[in-house]
Amino acid sequence: MPHGEATVLTELPTAGDGADLQSETVQPPDDGYTDVLGNQRLWKKTLVEGRGRDSRPQSGDQVTLKLEASLPDGTPVESESGLIISIGEYDHIQALDIAVLLMELDEQCSLVTSARYAYGYSAEVKTSTGVVIPPGSVLHCTVTLVSVDDPIDYASLGPVESLRIADKKRERGNELFNREDFAGAVNCYGRAAKILEEHCQDEPGVSEARVRVYNNLAATQVKISAYDAAIASCDSVLGLQPDNIKAHFRKGKSLVSKGDLVNGLRSLRSALERDPDSRLVQNEVAKATLELKRQQAANTAMYKKMLGLRDGPDNGGRGRLQQQQVSWIRRHAWLLGAAASVILSVTLAGAAYRFNS
Repeated sequence: MPHGEATVLTELPTAGDGADLQSETVQPPDDGYTDVLGNQRLWKKTLVEGRGRDSRPQSGDQVTLKLEASLPDGTPVESESGLIISIGEYDHIQALDIAVLLMELDEQCSLVTSARYAYGYSAEVKTSTGVVIPPGSVLHCTVTLVSVDDPIDYASLGPVESLRIADKKRERGNELFNREDFAGAVNCYGRAAKILEEHCQDEPGVSEARVRVYNNLAATQVKISAYDAAIASCDSVLGLQPDNIKAHFRKGKSLVSKGDLVNGLRSLRSALERDPDSRLVQNEVAKATLELKRQQAANTAMYKKMLGLRDGPDNGGRGRLQQQQVSWIRRHAWLLGAAASVILSVTLAGAAYRFNS
């Protein structure tokens, strides 16, 4: 398995009790705070004035921050004197992406953020300094905007550095996926894919990097029911690695979820051929097969009812005739469906004409 890809054929646990915290609001410790989004989940208070509104950064700009973050009980979480992020790209907690857009150069502010814009609700997070942040934790931050620079110019960086940044964004996407922040994960994987496609085409190892990114992107798109996008991501993987089990599995699961059972089963069986011992793939194939048989039986019953046929044993010529008719129905189900649609359309058109007349 390529390094950096999560094990594919497993499912994430549910968020559990932490999901109940997502409606939680927070209150600032004192007066002077502004409710940034109007939902009482992110508060900002200016401590030191900056250089004016014209010095504010724009989305995509690279900014350097000084950051001090702690839990409400005062436990230090993070201390960075030169934190560099690209605004809007989920490089750090989302509270920074939102609040820094409202900061002026050299401004220092205090932020109070709910877990929604910090480390999430689904699982505890261990920081690089070893601090464990419980799920649903409110975060207090002191932020200084040290510098503002233009967005990254990947063309001038060259493919090696661009590949490094793309891999860093993929790893960030993995972190957000594990926190069940699927929107953030899609953002990170999508940006990584764009960098790889546009700036790293001929770099050694880029094909493997693209496979990792698109596989992880597809897994996340399945989680948010973006099935068409997931299928496209899987096709990108299969164009590079036709035998990739994860891509066949996720494509099949997406097609089945869209109602395309025939093609979905084809992809799931392709995954099963390549990993016959996978219980997860076996279960998905079995479920899709049962659903396809159920639909076929329902369609056959409907067409038999349309033609006035009855279920029963092959008793003489009439029974054999009915069996032949049923066989014909199964072979020409599409034709009967089309005929039924035409009859219904003509009937409705006639009714509409009489009504309008």
